[in-house]
Amino acid sequence: VSGRMNDPSREVRLQVALSLGEAPASERGAALATLLRNDAGSPFVIPAVVSSLAGEEFAFLERLSSEREWREAGRGYPNVFEALAAAVLREGDEQKVSRLFQMVRTDNEPKWRRIALMSGMRSAAVRKLTAYPRDLEAASKDSDPDIASVAGELFARFDWPQKNPEGTLPLTEAEQQLFEKGRVVYTSICIACHQPNGRG
Repeated sequence: VSGRMNDPSREVRLQVALSLGEAPASERGAALATLLRNDAGSPFVIPAVVSSLAGEEFAFLERLSSEREWREAGRGYPNVFEALAAAVLREGDEQKVSRLFQMVRTDNEPKWRRIALMSGMRSAAVRKLTAYPRDLEAASKDSDPDIASVAGELFARFDWPQKNPEGTLPLTEAEQQLFEKGRVVYTSICIACHQPNGRG
């Protein structure tokens, strides 16, 4: 399958991204990273890659963050980091989410990646955390006003046990309307591939 990653057909490359989900984990990460470097701007490639990671999204995110080729914001690269951050947040693993917030806080991360990670977390529509997001709060006080603004907005959206002991904050009227629209779309279209638990 990986031998078709440079196939001239966009449809074939998309199928490769989907098929790599069945490849051994030791081969999958490098192949998917190569696909994204070459094709992140192509339609549907990023969702296909994320669907092939199956619970390995954060490890893959760390892999990309450590590679020199991902220091600059190539075509589609911010969307890759957004999609991975959203998947990690939805998975809800406390340790991974904590490390995600650390990535947002650190100055070692390029600014475009930090903003992309936070944009992805915002798009995940997750409001409840299991622990206080200390690193995200620190990012909201960053010396860079753009980072501070996005982090501050994200920090205010989250709820965690110590913040609201009575339970999750209720959705605003606009958020509830958006939730209901999303429920209709998911149950009529998305559920066929993604399954009721969202992990298909």
